[in-house]
Amino acid sequence: MIDGSCLHCLIGNGRARCLAEVRRILRFEGVFVVSSMCGLPKSEEARVRFDPATGHLLENGRAHRTLKPLADIASELMEQGFEVQDSRLSVNPWWDHVMMTCRISDGRQWSGWCDFFPLPLAAGLSHMTDFSRALIQS
Repeated sequence: MIDGSCLHCLIGNGRARCLAEVRRILRFEGVFVVSSMCGLPKSEEARVRFDPATGHLLENGRAHRTLKPLADIASELMEQGFEVQDSRLSVNPWWDHVMMTCRISDGRQWSGWCDFFPLPLAAGLSHMTDFSRALIQS
């Protein structure tokens, strides 16, 4: 299953609900690829709209995106029963972006990222915001 850069679009408990649903439907040997903005905003325009207390990037005064440090995203995934097996950080001038491959935590070892998704395929995926909005509204 692939998060096409939607996790950072989820606000509040919508994130936990989304991850719980992914865990519910992911097959036993399945892989969950997370693609998310992470870290603090770097541009002045984004820093002005960022609420560090909530980790939300605001638009018109409302939470628009969630920006968490990489370690917090990994912790969030582990709390929902996933094991992060690989992580690739892209450092950008506006904010950073991470690609993480996860499996349901069961103590097994896994050989790595390229067994499932070559980076160019994963990096070119489109947004799945309609999917994430449907989960929030359900």
